[in-house]
Amino acid sequence: MKKLALLTSPPSHLDRYIGIRDAKQRPTRDVLTNNHAAIAARYQALDNCVGAGQIEHIGASPLQNISDQLRHCYGSQTKRLLGLKKQIKKAQAKEALKFCPYCGTTTNTTHDHYLPATDFPEFAVHALNLVPCCSLCNTIKGDRWIDQAGQRIFINFYLDDIPDALYLHVDLITRPGFDTVGARFRIEEGELELEEWELIRHHYDRLGLIERYDDNANDEIAGMLRDAATHVEAGGPDARRFLARQAAKSCNVFGQNNWRAVLLAALADHAELEAWIDAG
Repeated sequence: MKKLALLTSPPSHLDRYIGIRDAKQRPTRDVLTNNHAAIAARYQALDNCVGAGQIEHIGASPLQNISDQLRHCYGSQTKRLLGLKKQIKKAQAKEALKFCPYCGTTTNTTHDHYLPATDFPEFAVHALNLVPCCSLCNTIKGDRWIDQAGQRIFINFYLDDIPDALYLHVDLITRPGFDTVGARFRIEEGELELEEWELIRHHYDRLGLIERYDDNANDEIAGMLRDAATHVEAGGPDARRFLARQAAKSCNVFGQNNWRAVLLAALADHAELEAWIDAG
């Protein structure tokens, strides 16, 4: 997992919203224009919370009476909105959005409103509230973002610093009489601060990431071993070096707690690697 890049200013987030708003048809545009001061105040409030590192303190929306008009800014795919989504993608490092930031398993097909649009319609097209993600993570997360104690339960990939410490681990598993290799993932607190650990733990638990990694592991391992064997057969470095280099590349792009990077590193270090390749 790695942090996503923020859009730079100018234009400001409010100006980007205004561009989308002004592309709306009447009477939607008129309603939004008439409420501009209140909307601008909410954008400023979010900026203040972001600056203080306390997005969870944003407070309830005072604009539910114009929720439909605000959400229509996102619900209608105008050129301005499509342009904003392209800007978000363009701001990211190469390959950073190859997989969903929330899970790292599938491709991005939609955008999640980190602050749910049902509760915060004024941020429906705020760039910091549009997280590229897969449809499964978007569906699972839904309108949840804090628990009953007011603590956030999902990582915000624009605002949260992803810890450098390794917290995702994997055990490789074989069964006598079977040629396949399986895996069991786990997360451990290790050297993380308690607040960091609690957010990560909730994020993984709520999205069922460990189960998803375990379910995908067999096929992923088979592909990795096949690629290593093909590389060696073509005259490349030995399989361990190949997989270690692939792990380093994945780590560089997606972070050391990316599940594929962890899996590649575990394969590269395992004593039975050559036997697994030969069996394949």
